[in-house]
Amino acid sequence: MINSRRKGTRGEREVAKLLTDLGFPARRSQQYNGLGKGDVVIEGSDLHIEVKYGQGYGLKRDGTPNYMLRRAMEQAERDADGKPWVVFWRQKREEWRMIDADELIWKTNTESDRCWLQTSLTEETR
Repeated sequence: MINSRRKGTRGEREVAKLLTDLGFPARRSQQYNGLGKGDVVIEGSDLHIEVKYGQGYGLKRDGTPNYMLRRAMEQAERDADGKPWVVFWRQKREEWRMIDADELIWKTNTESDRCWLQTSLTEETR
């Protein structure tokens, strides 16, 4: 049986490490009863980060977010209270991807996309 809480925790740790490796010191947030900041917090930043790890999140054939990813984006926007937000998602055996409010999508396994991700996060965390 899949423990969704453990799976979510693992995903949050992976994203925190990814962000830290990109030069943005990050850690899992301390959420209780769904209250608090996003799933991962970048030190000194108001950027709201949601992390979704598992089946169902992704893009449709036309490159637009599918239903589950769209719901995650809506959650991030709602929980961010007008602040900038991003959603990181990954399915098993795939790389992490990130989508922002402008629906710009990055994969984290290519050097060019890692550079774009760093640029975007630098702008969002100002």
